[in-house]
Amino acid sequence: MKKIFICFLLVFLCGCQVTDDLTGDLDKMIGSLNDTAHAPNHSKTYYRFYKPRDVDNLVSHDTYNIFEYQGIEILFTLNVSNIINDAYYTLKTADDKTYSDDNLIYQKTVVINDIENKVKIYEYDDNYILIVSNFAVSLAANVYNNYVVSTLKKMLILSSNVDVETELVIKSFSNKETIDYEKEQVDLFKVIIPSSGSLEELIGQDILPDDETAEENAE
Repeated sequence: MKKIFICFLLVFLCGCQVTDDLTGDLDKMIGSLNDTAHAPNHSKTYYRFYKPRDVDNLVSHDTYNIFEYQGIEILFTLNVSNIINDAYYTLKTADDKTYSDDNLIYQKTVVINDIENKVKIYEYDDNYILIVSNFAVSLAANVYNNYVVSTLKKMLILSSNVDVETELVIKSFSNKETIDYEKEQVDLFKVIIPSSGSLEELIGQDILPDDETAEENAE
């Protein structure tokens, strides 16, 4: 019994060491991103954004993109609800509770290019869920330990170099046009969200772009 307890203690201490090392690496990487301003090099109907050369665009639509970096898929979505709420309502958008705080191992507010990003990282066994969100966009990815820092860096660069056509978003998605936006969101989830509806299973699926997507990617 004593040997079992010692083994458990060693595993626990090793886990703490990994978390501490990861936290230090993340803080160091984030500290190096203070001056990471890039002019947008891609344009969609409602926003323009900067995409690093080593990040591929798998799926592209007016309100979301699915990027790929080192074989890892990154979901990038325009926060239409935030923009509409800010224009017409004083009610703040509730915090996302998709994941349990019991699995939250890292959170930080990062200001890059005067954009305030909220970073949250959740651990599930050997997987890490990375969430980056700000007023305009949200990003999510599912990675292994050795890809956490490099993937989060790309996510922060993507999230902090976005120019949103706010007035056009409000004109297109408020009032009667809201129905069209909801339909597009249903189509999005139909394409990439698993039947269980769990975001944990979101990243890592094989996604086959339709003809429309293939045409947009060719732009």
